[in-house]
Parts: sequence; C-alpha cells; structure tokens
Amino acid sequence: MNEQDSTAYFKNFACLINSLSSFQFVTVGTLVGYILSLGLNINEQNSLGNWLELVGQILLTFNAQEETISSNNDTSDNTTLLCKIQELEEKIRILEKKINN
Repeated sequence: MNEQDSTAYFKNFACLINSLSSFQFVTVGTLVGYILSLGLNINEQNSLGNWLELVGQILLTFNAQEETISSNNDTSDNTTLLCKIQELEEKIRILEKKINN
C-alpha cells in the first residue's frame, strides 16, 4: 500500500467513524480496546494505551489549533462535503488504475 492509498484509507475510516451515533461510537471504541488488549501482558497494554493516548492528544491539539485560526463557519456542512470529495477522489484513483492496467 503506497502513501496515497493509506491516506485515502484513513480519510475514509475517519468519515465512517464520524458518521456513527454516539452509542455506536462508544461501543466500537470499547470493542477495539478489548480486542487490542487480548494476548498482551500488562506492560504491553500499558505501552499501547499510552501510545494511543499520545495519538489522541496530538489529534486534539491539532484540532484545537485549527479551530482557533479558522473562521466561525459551520463545519458540519464542510465535513460532509469533504467526505464526499474524498470518496470521489478515491473512485477517480481506482478508475485511473483500471485504465492504466
């Protein structure tokens, strides 16, 4: 998987996660936490948990700074539009691959 494919994968994943209800969002997070902890000893669980918190903190900090410097536009419409644009870009990439093969 190249960098462009992995970026599209994570953007699509983010769109999927953001479309979940609050109950579904928490449930998926709970299940992922349980699944990731299976087979890990306490030190491995601690290390992975700290790393995931680091990733979360970076996302929160990045988002806070973006909100600080952005205008007060309604972002829900922009987010939906961004997800649709990303879906179309991915479809275009797939079609380009098919044409080039």
